[in-house]
Amino acid sequence: MTETAIAQADPGQVLERVIISGDLSTLSPAERVHYYREVCNSLGLSPYTKPFDYLRLSGKLTLYAAKNATDQLRRIYGVSVTSLEQSEVQGVYIVTAFGKDKDGRIDSAQGAVYIKNLHGEDLANAMMKAETKAKRRLTLSMCGLGFLDASDVDSEPEAQRISVDHTTGEIIDEADIVRSADERVWQRYVHVLGEAQGLGIRVTPLRLPLERGVLTDEGQRLVQLIKDRKAELEPDELSEEIQAALEDNKRLRDQCQELRIPVPKNLRAEAIWTLGVIAAANEELERRIGERSREGGVPLEGQVELPA
Repeated sequence: MTETAIAQADPGQVLERVIISGDLSTLSPAERVHYYREVCNSLGLSPYTKPFDYLRLSGKLTLYAAKNATDQLRRIYGVSVTSLEQSEVQGVYIVTAFGKDKDGRIDSAQGAVYIKNLHGEDLANAMMKAETKAKRRLTLSMCGLGFLDASDVDSEPEAQRISVDHTTGEIIDEADIVRSADERVWQRYVHVLGEAQGLGIRVTPLRLPLERGVLTDEGQRLVQLIKDRKAELEPDELSEEIQAALEDNKRLRDQCQELRIPVPKNLRAEAIWTLGVIAAANEELERRIGERSREGGVPLEGQVELPA
């Protein structure tokens, strides 16, 4: 895709087709790049900072405002938040942002998230997300824009982020988008995420759909964080609950030894294990001890002991 091809795109025809269809996928790659640049230029935004990204909504390819779009718009148009109001309705936390621009025009916008049954850090993150939504929506409204904000995309059930090369306008193969929680790469990510959280690593979970590359990169990052955390973890850092669970595991393994019950490696708890994993191992050891007790205790001399 050359600059000449992009420059040759007729601005009037491009705009007319977008207005009629509302679907950027009907444009050629060159026309898509031209339209993107014209939208940025009309708002005083630099297209090189990628202030907009693409999404498919109701079957149509369209733009949504990325985080740096609202940040730039707030500075360019002098939008300032004058006050915030919070309320809660049936488990929904609502933040109303009031603001004005450099010309003195005033406006307001709301951001809402569902917080019922949330506690601690999850509750705090949800409340901050509502405030962020309100501020970004206020900025877009003050600038007279009808674009979805990045914080709204995940709230739209039909919205799917689409990868488009901002330089060429080519739509990247959508097969690279992970959409289903049944995909092995997603299930692997969820497993690694759970292990990281169990080690006390603070992580913001990803949400579907998303690019496969983004998912695999985050998975690899978490794996490295887990390795680093395990290397740092010392026995004196363990919580009382984990220490107690480790002691129970040692006691149960000693009982198994007395009863000649084989204990595989995956039931021999280590300090780097999470509390839930240790507890599961202890439950399995108790089950095996209970079965041996019901069978009459220690097997007779010469009796063959089958592996577990």
